[in-house]
Amino acid sequence: MKKLHDELMGKNGLYTKWHGERGHKVLHWAVFVAVAVLLTAPIVSLVSVNYDAQSQVASVQQPVHVQLPQLTNKLIQAIDQYENASDADRAAALNNLVTLATTRKAAMLKEAAINPKNFLLFSLPPGLAKRIPSDLANLIEQQVEVQGDLVVLHRDYPNENRSELSYNLKDDSTGKTYHLHLAKSDATLKTGSFVDVTGYGLEQEVVLAADGSTSGAGLTVLQADVARPTGDQRTLVMLVNFSDNSTSQPWTPAQMAGYVFTNPDSVSAYYRDSSLGLTTFSGDVTNWITLPTVGTSCDGNFESWANLADAAAVKAGFVLSNYSHKLYVINGVSSCPWAGLSTVGGDHSYSWVIEYPGPLNTVLIEHELGHGLGMAHASYLGCGSLTIDAYANCSFNEYGDYYDAMGYATYGFTQNGAHKVEQTWVPTARVQTVTTNGTYTIAPLELPATIPQVLKILKSNSYNPTTGNSYYYVEYRQPVGVDKTLPPGVTGGVGLTIWPSNVIDNVALNTVRLDNTPADGQLNNSSLVDSSLPAGSGNSVFYDAINGIRITQTNHTPTAATVNVEFVPGVCIRSNPTVDVLNFNPIATAGATITYDVVVGNHDTTSCPDSTFTVNTPDLPAGFSAFPASTQVMVAPGSTANLKIGVTSPSSYPNTVIAFTVKATGNADSTRTGSAMTTYYVFNRASSNPIVNITSPVNNSSFVNSKKGSLLISANSSDSEGVSKMELYLDTKLVKTCTKKATSCSTSVSLSTIPAGGHTVTAKAYDPSGNVGSAQVSITKL
Repeated sequence: MKKLHDELMGKNGLYTKWHGERGHKVLHWAVFVAVAVLLTAPIVSLVSVNYDAQSQVASVQQPVHVQLPQLTNKLIQAIDQYENASDADRAAALNNLVTLATTRKAAMLKEAAINPKNFLLFSLPPGLAKRIPSDLANLIEQQVEVQGDLVVLHRDYPNENRSELSYNLKDDSTGKTYHLHLAKSDATLKTGSFVDVTGYGLEQEVVLAADGSTSGAGLTVLQADVARPTGDQRTLVMLVNFSDNSTSQPWTPAQMAGYVFTNPDSVSAYYRDSSLGLTTFSGDVTNWITLPTVGTSCDGNFESWANLADAAAVKAGFVLSNYSHKLYVINGVSSCPWAGLSTVGGDHSYSWVIEYPGPLNTVLIEHELGHGLGMAHASYLGCGSLTIDAYANCSFNEYGDYYDAMGYATYGFTQNGAHKVEQTWVPTARVQTVTTNGTYTIAPLELPATIPQVLKILKSNSYNPTTGNSYYYVEYRQPVGVDKTLPPGVTGGVGLTIWPSNVIDNVALNTVRLDNTPADGQLNNSSLVDSSLPAGSGNSVFYDAINGIRITQTNHTPTAATVNVEFVPGVCIRSNPTVDVLNFNPIATAGATITYDVVVGNHDTTSCPDSTFTVNTPDLPAGFSAFPASTQVMVAPGSTANLKIGVTSPSSYPNTVIAFTVKATGNADSTRTGSAMTTYYVFNRASSNPIVNITSPVNNSSFVNSKKGSLLISANSSDSEGVSKMELYLDTKLVKTCTKKATSCSTSVSLSTIPAGGHTVTAKAYDPSGNVGSAQVSITKL
């Protein structure tokens, strides 16, 4: 409560003025008790992940903050009350507006992190946000456009079988760092990209007004990151502990240099082997850096720890710009939900490894530096008794490919074929894209080769607008080098990996390994010990009935494997449609019609005929009408259809926001449905004039004559079109005109020039259309 009070006192002139007035003490505490109740009320939410069997794409149903629609409605009504309040009621209306805006701000900040899409749905339309007094602007989300360098952070939670992407943007003009929240996560974004972002901002949180795709509105990549996965990767390793455990130094700098750079089993040796000599790591290790703080929870602290470590390294003589990668090995943290964290891609990467008590896990370092090189995770898809099925019938394990260091950071095997193609360790000349029936031979991944090492086969029913098409990558592994301990069930035939995976949006760039011997009864991750196609013509067949792909292994030796690839007709599998409403937070007066742009997607497999869907708005409130009330669209598999729906509010309707659903239902099968929520803002502007508020002097105040004293006259204004000019008057005399940053204006008048008796102070504001708003207070000079 005190923190909220102090924030308003420090940042909000209107609140500070109100707080200083007599008679507000009781109201003050009543207001803040109400705020406390609202802020501590329970939040009811459910989160579920639904896998779409046919499109093989998962949708995440995020929670709606139950207070947000209510708080937004109350705020809209408070804006209306404030605009139409008399001078006598203006202070009370302002108090109410401050309270509601403050409470809603806390809810909106939570929603930005939990559910960015709902944040956008319930953001105030720009014209309505501009009607908030300028002194309250920091309490309301505003449209923003920022350009700068993007930092993508990848947190690893292997114990929870999940990871987390976060996006930070440093404004190129101000240096301020923003936390970006994408309505749809985008795993293709990489650190080091120079981007242009448009969205809604509140404090340091910015929610994108689109799905985060690199080509659409919301976030546009102006200059992509410079990926350099090959060559010598100069790295600075910083050994970090804390003031409460400064004597805990498990390794010397020389030992750490061996672990990372010089030992036969070092991180550098691993990458040299995995890349066939194309990528190595070299660099330096600092002495132990003891930070002037205690090792509490790493969340919220790891960036400040890195800044302190950087400063200490510079003081010790290290030139940070000489290194492409910085690795912070941190010892003595009491609490950390993740095991490692790294930026993703870019010319310069930053990786954190939290060393719990025990031996150093160099595979975890290999894993985090792999993120720094641009790689996502190596995952596993188990589909019961089938090698591959509709994803709804499969289990997904984020880190489940044990035979790639980008899976569980335990074994340190070389990267799989898809990762090696991504890193250009297997060059394009040794990647064979298969489009026709035939027999194909590939060499092992671990050895130099003159023939193809990877086959790439398109999955016809896999397109994702963000990541593009998905492919099967066929590889052949042998027990050589760091792979010398691979089990025979992996080296005994070809293996299959899907990439991009298109399983869940924020892990779409993970590689996903398949189990080619599902009938052995091992339906968990241990089944990957025999995941390659086994020898023998009766068992050595992979068949994807959905995409119509059959791969048969015909021969394998220590130097090559041969397969036969056939393209056959796929089966028709129906799917739920998807619905997207491109408009968000549109606003109109009561009785007006808002036109919504709707996109309906058909995710049936390509072997299915076209489908017809009925689109309607089943939960519009009473009195609202849609035109057409329902409409039908025919959509081909893998395609979308665009349509428009007009929604009209009742001719007499209060200022409010209503949320409703646009739903698509299959005509042939009514159980096939998809829907999306959108909003309609009603705001009946009583006046087209700017809103003006005099912040000094206070109405009915009095002043004693003073030769050296002065009367402060100040006011602010707001208008949906903006304010072009403000004027301040003492009685009929114009004492100040403001045209720059005209939403506020102030001046001082010497008290010695003001005659004794009653006077009026008037403030006027003009918008670009010539509309004029004004406010007036009375004062007395004694």
